[in-house]
Amino acid sequence: MKEEKKKVIKKYIFLFFVFFIVLTSVFIMIRYQVEGETQMPYKLNQIVIKSTLGSKDLEGDQLWNIELLQNNDIYIYINKDDNHHDDLKIEKVSIENIKFENIDDTEKIKVLLPTGNNLDNIYVNSTKDYKNEKIEFLGSNVDSLDKHEICEEGGMIAFRIENSNLGTYTSDKDKEIKYDSSLLEKAKIDENSLKYKVSFDLIIETTSGVKYKTTLNYEMPVDSFKDSGINTKVIEDFSDVVFKRE
Repeated sequence: MKEEKKKVIKKYIFLFFVFFIVLTSVFIMIRYQVEGETQMPYKLNQIVIKSTLGSKDLEGDQLWNIELLQNNDIYIYINKDDNHHDDLKIEKVSIENIKFENIDDTEKIKVLLPTGNNLDNIYVNSTKDYKNEKIEFLGSNVDSLDKHEICEEGGMIAFRIENSNLGTYTSDKDKEIKYDSSLLEKAKIDENSLKYKVSFDLIIETTSGVKYKTTLNYEMPVDSFKDSGINTKVIEDFSDVVFKRE
């Protein structure tokens, strides 16, 4: 009888430990899904989004004959975590799975990469559309936007989302034009029609081969053009951004 009781007790102790291990594993998995990686060697430091109204000249005899467009320039800054002492470097940073919402014609949307390093005109020769392609910035000694390279110890990547062919404006009366909502009104363009959402995956890969992935979501443009044709948003709070290993 005593032997039977011992067997029962051992059985319950064993089941308790199994239950405890399973419960702990589930807790760790749930916590990882919520918090993600908490000790990454590299982290997001800042994201700057610059929304502008712009135009392209069209052929014609009028003083003003332009096609209006709206650009959103995205700059992503990645820094090394000083608390991480491993001698790891950035192998590459990737942008992929770009998606758009609340936009009628995605053919008007282009994703452009820099063709220069001067931030005032880094897209002057950019024509290739990358919206359906994987974008890669390879690790190098220094940032080189035109070569699509990022400093292997932390740096910046950039790309542009261009919304083109919004409408045209033709005039011989205006001596000058102002790039704000007043120009949109003259061109009979509803400013609300410019609004859309974009999401994309950001992947940081280190020289150890480990990939850290997150999905970022933003509304474009970042603000109204009521008072200005240029609006800038600086993002430094990434408490809601969760990175996970691929």
